[in-house]
Amino acid sequence: MPARLFLSSGDLIADRRFDFARDLQLKGDLVAAADLLLQATELAPGFASAWFTLGEIRQTLGEREAAIAAFCKARDVDPDDCHGASLRLMLLGAEKLSGMPPAYVRALFDQYAPKFESALVGDLGYRGPALLFKAVLATRAAIRKAAFFRARSISAAVPGLWPTPLPRRSTNSPALTCRRG
Repeated sequence: MPARLFLSSGDLIADRRFDFARDLQLKGDLVAAADLLLQATELAPGFASAWFTLGEIRQTLGEREAAIAAFCKARDVDPDDCHGASLRLMLLGAEKLSGMPPAYVRALFDQYAPKFESALVGDLGYRGPALLFKAVLATRAAIRKAAFFRARSISAAVPGLWPTPLPRRSTNSPALTCRRG
């Protein structure tokens, strides 16, 4: 099961019941998980994560009306709809089709951002920047010009990294000569 957004209820006991319910859900004991989530929502009625997860479980169990009620409650207690309860309600036919809530899209991005590059490069084999870099090097080598890349001084970006300016490169060595053009 994928990682999901968790917004604490602010009540330690309700949060622990949510954790236990998630463990039971992952083990396949959906009825017991739903019971614990109901207990968590009794302790903390504004616990959006518990209401949303309860809606998912009810939907999986085929309890459409109970799922709709839980998703409605999740959306009501979290007006920004970070969990995307309104999308689940659309899927169940309880709401008209509309756009995704911006807070939900932000939450999705924030959850995926740490693993984005590894998925892009490792899983999908994305090589665009590497291919462009090789092409630049090959083109410069073909016309017998060294490839020089301009970058802002790192000392300007990170004060104190280099206490004094770097010395100028020698103009006697053609490989170290920076030329324009």
